[in-house]
Amino acid sequence: MERTIRCKLTTSKAVNEALNETAVAFANAAMFVLDAAKRHKTSDKRKLQPVVYKDIRAKFGLTANLAIRAIARVCWAIKATATKRKTVKEFKPTSIDYDQRVFAYREADQSVSISTIHGRIHVPLDLGTYQKEALKGKKPTCACVVKTGKRWFIHIVIDENPPEKKGGPPLGIDLGIRNIATMSTEKQVSGTKTLAIKERYAKVRASCQSKGTRGAKRLLRRLAGKERRFVSWVNHNVSKSIVSEALANGRGLIRFENLKGIRERTRCWSSGWTSSAPRRRLSHCQPCAC
Repeated sequence: MERTIRCKLTTSKAVNEALNETAVAFANAAMFVLDAAKRHKTSDKRKLQPVVYKDIRAKFGLTANLAIRAIARVCWAIKATATKRKTVKEFKPTSIDYDQRVFAYREADQSVSISTIHGRIHVPLDLGTYQKEALKGKKPTCACVVKTGKRWFIHIVIDENPPEKKGGPPLGIDLGIRNIATMSTEKQVSGTKTLAIKERYAKVRASCQSKGTRGAKRLLRRLAGKERRFVSWVNHNVSKSIVSEALANGRGLIRFENLKGIRERTRCWSSGWTSSAPRRRLSHCQPCAC
């Protein structure tokens, strides 16, 4: 499990200049990669890196690892915005990504060593009690230097593996429709209200699809987002309920029923029912709340 600790950098005029120039070079490199990604119609880092790596090093003066980080950021941004049906337009010079090869946290003097286009610099941290305790004895995996107003901060990512809890039988979970989750402790999470709401969405969706007007299509887009958010909210609450039940009963493991092949045995809302399979409705969103 990863955790991000936000720390304030104590910067001098020289450090500010180095960070500002590196952030500008990093943003320009990201824009260069973005143009190449659009030309080659790909967001695959393995395909983009051979195309742009040498040019980034030559044109923007970034170190090898900062060049790799710029490529990785663009690929991640393209994929992240695509899920929201948006596109990446620009990268602003307000942040720089670092991995453990070009960044190091020094607990002894509470400072960080980071790479810039002018070489490696050591910057003291202004830490509070919370940050000191969180970073104590940790080996950060990566970091992001961020400019907020005129101040610079560093977001340090640490890996926290919670201790394994031994003992206790597993908590079995059976997934269903009328009851979203039936636990081996006999507790149930009802899905009656969820089912009624999804049926209402299905009727409205079928009505809009039959009309086919421009207004009906706009309504369909709004309904898609609304239903997706609703299913995410339901799934979140179901997950919390399951985990709480496991903790309350001292269960060390959670086991779900095997749903392999269920999509071949059943059909989704728009396809109706199968004659041979049990009457189970499936959602296109997330399976646990269906």
